[in-house]
Amino acid sequence: MKTQQTISRFSVCLLNFLGVTLITSPVAAQVFDSGPSDTALFDNVINVPTAPDIGREQSIGGDGLTTQLNIFEGGSVDAYFTAESGGEVNISGGSVAAFFIAESDGEVNVSGGAISGFFTAESSSEVNISGGSVGHFFDAESGSVVTFSGGSAGIFFEAKSGSVVDISGGTFGGSFTADNGGDVELIGGEFRLNGFAFSGSTLSMNTGDVLTGTFADGSTFIFADRSYAPDPST
Repeated sequence: MKTQQTISRFSVCLLNFLGVTLITSPVAAQVFDSGPSDTALFDNVINVPTAPDIGREQSIGGDGLTTQLNIFEGGSVDAYFTAESGGEVNISGGSVAAFFIAESDGEVNVSGGAISGFFTAESSSEVNISGGSVGHFFDAESGSVVTFSGGSAGIFFEAKSGSVVDISGGTFGGSFTADNGGDVELIGGEFRLNGFAFSGSTLSMNTGDVLTGTFADGSTFIFADRSYAPDPST
């Protein structure tokens, strides 16, 4: 495994990268995420608060109707929540407990708040993160599309074979794994591999490699092999 982490001062995340694509900004022409939809497009709209908090093992979608769930500051969703087909979840504040699942054709947009524990993006789901924090363990399953333009991911992030993960900002802590067959794109510039300018478009990192650069949102990052141990005093 190898490590990546976005740095404000100096931070390193362990990661394993296979076949990562580097895309040079400007990102103005890069539009990956759809974001929250107009409430008028849905059969049902639930706002928490004012509606009661969402209890344990609840779900939206999957019933032939379209439902939008909006979680604002002060709202909460209990564990084992599922966004199924036809469901859109927009999280701008509040808290979401562990084992959050975006199923086939479910959409999740996170601009604030906190999702704890496990987050799974299953096949044909769409997840867009522009703020807030998502899960200590994040799995992007085959067929999922995940876009990071801000916010933070927790201890373990895995882009599995067949997933699409676009990163133009945000932070990643602990371990980031891009499996063989996963489509991971880092959008930014000033890419350097082991201290030397890297002008290629596709990169597979090897043991001991260190990749640095600047995401499109202006934040800098370091991806390094797990064996890389930076001087904490630096």
